[in-house]
Parts: sequence; C-alpha cells; structure tokens
Amino acid sequence: MSFCGVISQGSSYDCAEPVTPGIQPKVILINYDDIASVTYSGLVITDINFKSGKQAYLFEGIRKSIDARYEKKEAGFITGYSHLLDFQVYDISTTQKRNLEKLAIADLVAIVFNVNSPGNYDSFFEVFGIGAGLQAIGLTRINRDQETGASFSVNLGTSDTVIESKLPASFFDTDYQTTVTKILGYLNLGLGFPYTFPITL
Repeated sequence: MSFCGVISQGSSYDCAEPVTPGIQPKVILINYDDIASVTYSGLVITDINFKSGKQAYLFEGIRKSIDARYEKKEAGFITGYSHLLDFQVYDISTTQKRNLEKLAIADLVAIVFNVNSPGNYDSFFEVFGIGAGLQAIGLTRINRDQETGASFSVNLGTSDTVIESKLPASFFDTDYQTTVTKILGYLNLGLGFPYTFPITL
C-alpha cells in the first residue's frame, strides 16, 4: 500500500455550523505569469505576490452567473484534479472583446468567493489553477439568448494536457475581513480600507 493514499482524519456533520452551499457572483482572475510567488501557512494560501506593475481583475455577475467545481482526474498513472469555472461577462464592448480574445489563449488563476458562513471556515475563498493554470475551454455568446441576457459565457478549466495535483487551495489570513481586504487590494482600485465586501446569496 502507498503512504500517499493513507487518510489521517474523519468527518461528521456539524448541525450548528453546516457547510453552506453557494458562491458570490464575482470572480477575480490573475494572469498566471504575473504571479511572482505564493505565500502559504501550512496548506492555506495567505498571500499572492505580484510581479512589479501587475494586478488582478474582477469579473462581476449577478445571481447564479458564476459556478465553480472540481473533480478527480486521471492522467496516465497519475491521479489529480480538474478545476473548472464558468461565468458570464455582461460587457460586449469592443475593448472587452479584445480582452476576451486574450483570455482565450491565456493561462489564468482564479479566486472564487464562497458564501461567508461559519460552516465554510477557512474556505470562504478558494484559488483555482494555482498549480497548473486555467485555460479557456469555451467562449460563447448567443446574441438572442434570453437565459444569459446575450452575455458571453466563459468556461475555464484545467487543460487536458496538464493536471492539478491538489484540490483548490483555501485563501485565508486571520479572519474574513482581513482576507477580503487583502484580496481586493490585488485589484489596485485604490479602495479605502477596511472595505466590507457586499454579501449576495
């Protein structure tokens, strides 16, 4: 038997603070090559350090316009994971089209905002693609589609040629407010901190 396949803890349902399903309709995208280093405390990310002059970018949606998931993936003799992210872009301007053309061939990292609930503990924020990057699997706009409001449907995921060795990392530093303030600082928007991130269920 392999030491790598030995589990080290169990789990039970927490009636007082259950895991809360849901995701905020916003996601932060980072160009993979713009990251200088990542700071960890144990297995949890506490900071993402950018190369000089680089920043992250916020894509905002509405209601259920953003969805994220991950699943076990086999690649030859290796067991890993696929990180998958779907979101809508409600901007069809020429400049956004040029931006999405770049996204279509980019390597990206995404920070996903889960519901701010005690049951989610240190996983309020999860980082997708930090190991192998995310690539565009799909980019579609149906001009007359009522369901999407004729927005762009963007599908990002782990490439078929690579594999993530781990599930998405949690991003957490001290508490929720400290963490969200740090993440929003990556956008370089000049926001006055502390900044309370709006909660939308």
